[in-house]
Amino acid sequence: IEVKATESDRVLAERRLILERNMVEPIKEQLAEALLSEQARIDLDLELTARRAEAEKEYQRKYQEAVAQTQKYLDDANAQLSTALTRVATARLEAETLEVGARSINKQAIDDAREKAEAIISAAEIEARSVLADAQTKVAERLHTLDTEERKLALEKESILTYLNNLKQVIDQINKDIA
Repeated sequence: IEVKATESDRVLAERRLILERNMVEPIKEQLAEALLSEQARIDLDLELTARRAEAEKEYQRKYQEAVAQTQKYLDDANAQLSTALTRVATARLEAETLEVGARSINKQAIDDAREKAEAIISAAEIEARSVLADAQTKVAERLHTLDTEERKLALEKESILTYLNNLKQVIDQINKDIA
């Protein structure tokens, strides 16, 4: 009986083992598949996470580069604007300086021209007075000369008339004496 009991225990143990294998094997396979699937999913998640992190890092790097480049452009633009504003201010100052200088030169030229014109007018007036005085003197002298000549001619006329009158009297006396 003992042998039978042992044999029966052994068969039972074998059947249990077979049953276990038959039942556990598919469960183990399913579990192994599930573990493999879970491991694959975890690996995929890790890879996706790593890729996302890498993509995020790359995006962040490119974003930082873009920000840096944009800042550089802004800095360059601000520098150019500052330079342009400085040039405009300098040009405006130069223009104002030139305008003030031109006005000063123009005023000086007008003042000089006015002084020259006044000097020319004054000299012309003096010259005109001098010429007029000379002309008046010459006219007065000529009038005096003409007046003197007229008197001489009047005296000569009177002398001639007296001579002719005396000659007529002499001729009349001779005619009377002849007759």
